Amino acid sequence: MHLHGDWFSDPRACSASFAAAGGGALGCTVEPAGYEGLAAELADEGRVPDGEAAREGGGPGLVPALGLHPWCLGEGSDAGRRVERFCELAGGCRLVGEVGLDRGRAHRQAFDAQVAAFRRACDAVAPGSVLSIHSVGAAGEVLDILGESGRLADCACVFHWFSGTSDELARARGAGCLFSVGPLMLRSRRGREYARQVPVGRLLLETDLPEHPGTAWDAGAGLSALDGALATVAALKGVEPEALADAVRRASRGLLSR
Repeated sequence: MHLHGDWFSDPRACSASFAAAGGGALGCTVEPAGYEGLAAELADEGRVPDGEAAREGGGPGLVPALGLHPWCLGEGSDAGRRVERFCELAGGCRLVGEVGLDRGRAHRQAFDAQVAAFRRACDAVAPGSVLSIHSVGAAGEVLDILGESGRLADCACVFHWFSGTSDELARARGAGCLFSVGPLMLRSRRGREYARQVPVGRLLLETDLPEHPGTAWDAGAGLSALDGALATVAALKGVEPEALADAVRRASRGLLSR
């Protein structure tokens, strides 16, 4: 479900490969400028900024999401401009991501700015939207803000690569959140255990690729990563991969078609 759409040098190739396979992906972006560029490029092949996708001949492909990544909020005076532009666009975007909070060592100095920006972002998002959420060392604060803003009740809140505590996982599950799981999360024992605990109906798969801006889409590697994650999660849950794939596909299509 979750990947970095604005970091691919050829997002239309990425979109075409997912559509041909009958699937789709949430093209998360780091900041509003990246979203606007990705939406414009994908519009040439039938993808439009509000998240609707041309269905003929396959799945929805790569669908752009409006992002305000916490990593972009400690970069000087541009942070304020990014927040303002996000708020201007958010009311017309049903797909939002990547947004959230990061208390990791490299970003904790800007944590207060992240909290302020995330509050504004949640207030600006339209009810009924899908939010792909980044949370490092801050799942409790993320859930607090989602609840205070009303987004926990009226949006589909998807935790990408959940890494909080077991109590925070239980809280997020109880609140009806979804969880996007990929190869990186499944490398750790805790990540595998969390994937096992997530109900099938609220489980999504992701690649979280690419790692760097300007990367070319590698269809073989991307789809192989998803297949590997699917097989691992199916084994953890003791279910058939085909049954799990059907459930994930239904959940993903439902979110991407909002």
